[in-house]
Order: sequence, then structure tokens, then C-alpha cells
Amino acid sequence: FYGGLYSDIHSSTTMRNTIIADNDAPNSPNCYTLTAINSAGYNLIGDPADCSIVTTTGDILDGNVAIDTLADNGGPTRTQALYDTSEAIDAGDPGGCRDENYAIITIDQRGVTRPQGTSCDIGAYEGSIPAPVFDPLNFLPLESGNQWTYQFNGSSGLITTAEVLGGTVLVNGTATKVMEFDELGFIARNYLTNDSNGVRLHRSYDDGDTMTFSPPITITTSPSTIGGVFEGSGSVTAELAGIGTFPLDYASTSRILRLQSVTVPAGTYATVKVELVTIISGTILGQPVEQIETDTYWLTEFLGAVKSEVEVDTYWSLSELVSTNVDWDGDGVTSDIDVCPGIPNPGQLDFDEDGIGDLCDDDDDNDGVADVDDAFPFDPDEWLDTDGDGIGNNADPDDDGDGVPT
Repeated sequence: FYGGLYSDIHSSTTMRNTIIADNDAPNSPNCYTLTAINSAGYNLIGDPADCSIVTTTGDILDGNVAIDTLADNGGPTRTQALYDTSEAIDAGDPGGCRDENYAIITIDQRGVTRPQGTSCDIGAYEGSIPAPVFDPLNFLPLESGNQWTYQFNGSSGLITTAEVLGGTVLVNGTATKVMEFDELGFIARNYLTNDSNGVRLHRSYDDGDTMTFSPPITITTSPSTIGGVFEGSGSVTAELAGIGTFPLDYASTSRILRLQSVTVPAGTYATVKVELVTIISGTILGQPVEQIETDTYWLTEFLGAVKSEVEVDTYWSLSELVSTNVDWDGDGVTSDIDVCPGIPNPGQLDFDEDGIGDLCDDDDDNDGVADVDDAFPFDPDEWLDTDGDGIGNNADPDDDGDGVPT
């Protein structure tokens, strides 16, 4: 329920140069405070919902940490490396990171000298690694007839569906596909594009309400990096059944949060976690309105969202993939079980049985030598053949073929 830190009514917490972010509790994702946290400066908090902090100099609220998974990055413990797109980089105290006694800290958790830049980095890790790059064109399959089945809010008895309808429509002058969602009889339609912008253009509901965004909301661009942030604003035409049509405004922020392995009823997938926050505001019949919607998607290449979370004001829902008929490459094997979902391979050949089909695998025999450099790409015991006699060096008694045994 509380993903990172819980501060009860009897507690007293002081933080400096600390990250609390990237936790996944559905409510109060990063912290929940009955007693406010005292800041001694230079903290980065992710989603601050239910997290009260008495902020001071250098604090970053609702920050994008852009952090790698827990790994051996050197030193006595595992750490999470910062990507070069992280807001934590060089965001620590310019006078030096300090311990509980305000003494200067000269190394990070690994023993690496800090700072590496103009200031020390917030958190346990000093320095950064390149942020992974991906192409959103591979994360939004929109072929007519594509269908997904989702388990709703963790209950196997509550099943929802999403389906790409036939044909295209024009929204804001752009040809789009229509994805229809049936959530327990509640029908909603999203009008999406599958181009270099990866945008959600328009949404309608079964009661006849529609909202059209102009310009369209940008979720990602092509290519994108973990840690990327896309901000936008524009107008919304709200057509409300039985009430009328009203001009409203929107502001949106999309964040590419991290790579994450996710297990859902259909299996375990490598995903990119994306969060989109949209604020719609204006006046309807003389009354001010404001709606805040947070959509979080866990996107898998060649398959789409295997998990999604929606928060609108007090409404919250979670959907997890149960099954799909998406076959991105048209080889007769659905993308959720295809060992090479981006290239037709009906035979599903996977020599080293590592889950990556031979057509997609750069190292088919898993010997650590790339196929392009491996003289024996399907023999894990051989990779060199110096004299070109067809016998690998490990088995050849005369590696250079000069008649003198090696």
C-alpha cells in the first residue's frame, strides 16, 4: 500500500540528498506521511501523492529519477545506476553531500569519488550511464483485428477487452486507428496513431461524451530514451451528451520512467514503463472544472501494453494481460510467445534455448562471441579457425596449418 516510506504519527524523519522514487504501490506509491518529513535539502521525490515534506533548498518534487535496475556496479553492495537523463545528476548540495553529522561525504556507496560533476549526485550512486534508447513504433501494434484480454483489478472473474477496429478515421486531419475498450460493459474508444509521435488524439465514451485534443497529446517521440520527458498543452473540444459542446484547455506531461520486468497472467515480459499525466481545465455551464488523469503503461515491444493503470480523481483501475491475438510479424505465432516477434520465423528456431530466436539472436550458441565474429555460430565450444580448415582452434592440433603441432 505504501511503496517506499511510511511515516506514522509518532515518527520524526529528516532526509538529505536522498531519492524516494520508482516504487509501485497502487496507492501512495512512494511514501505516506502522518507526520511530515523534514528536508535538510537536495532530495528527489518521485510521485509525491500522500507524501508531505517540508521542502527547502534543492528539493525536487515529482522528479524523474531515470534509474537502472539493481545490479553489481562495483563495490561491496549492489546499486542502481543513474542514467544520464536523470534529474538527480549534479543536483546534490553544491557545497558537497553531507552525512548525518553534516560532514562532507567524499565517496558514493561503491567507493567512487564524489562529486564527478559540478555537484554531487542525489542518492547513493555517483556518475551516470547512457540511457537506453528505444523506438515507440515497435510498442504500439495497431492492426485492425488486434485484440487483448485483460484481468481487471486483480480479479480473474473480471475480464476486459481491447480491440483495434477496422478502417481508419480522421482526427485533427490525421488518419488514425480506433482502439475500443470494454471495461465491464463500459465502452471507451481511443483514437491513436502509430507514427513517430505515438500520440493519443481523442477519447469517447459510451454515454456519447467525446474529447478531442488539439494539438494531439504526445506520449513519446521516435526515438525515445529512458528518462525522456514530453510536455504539451493545447485546447480540448468537449462534447458532452445532453449538455453541449465546450472549449477547454489541457496540459500534459509524459515521462519514460524505466525498464522493468513485469509478470502478468499471460507471462513475464521486459517492458518500458511510461507515465502520462493530463490536466483538463476550463468552465462548463459557468462552473470551473479540473480533471487530472494519470495513465501508466507497461509497454512490451511488438505486443503493446501488458499492464496499465488509470487514475482519474478518485477512480483507480489496473489491467493485466491475460491473452492476445497480436501477431506483429504475421508468421502465425502470436507476439506474446514468439521467440522472434519482429521477424517472420514460423519454425521458432532457438538453438541455445535462451528465448531469443536464431533470426533475432546475435549470439546463437551463447558462447559470448557475436555470430558475425564467430566461425562456428552454432558450437559453444568453438569460435576461431585460424587456418580455415573447418576445425576450430580448440580441437585443431595445428591451428595455423603449418605442419607443426600447436
